[in-house]
Amino acid sequence: MPWVRFADDYLSNPKVQPLGLAARVLDFSAIIYSARELRDGKLTRTDVELVANLTRIGRKWRAVADELVAHGRWVECQDPPLYVIHDYLSYQPSREQILAQREADRVRKSHAGQGRWPSNGAAG
Repeated sequence: MPWVRFADDYLSNPKVQPLGLAARVLDFSAIIYSARELRDGKLTRTDVELVANLTRIGRKWRAVADELVAHGRWVECQDPPLYVIHDYLSYQPSREQILAQREADRVRKSHAGQGRWPSNGAAG
């Protein structure tokens, strides 16, 4: 499970400061969702709608997303249709980094148990 990082000045960031409460909640929640789903800060409209429903923003999600775009927190792309969270990869590890770390952890754990017990499995 990846963790998310927020700068301690997130709320005073010039791109966050003018946002209304719903936009702040959607931005914050979209960062968390993107980390969990390994999206690298790139969210489909369906993703944004799901996050909006989870945060009880609901049907007004498009207007809230437009507010995030207008203030430079998100960039709206048309082909393919996505919202990209500004500077996401400056603060969060990428999908590639997380998957590589998971693999390294898996290998490390598999090797860690090899030296503890004799090869026949008997405790000694």
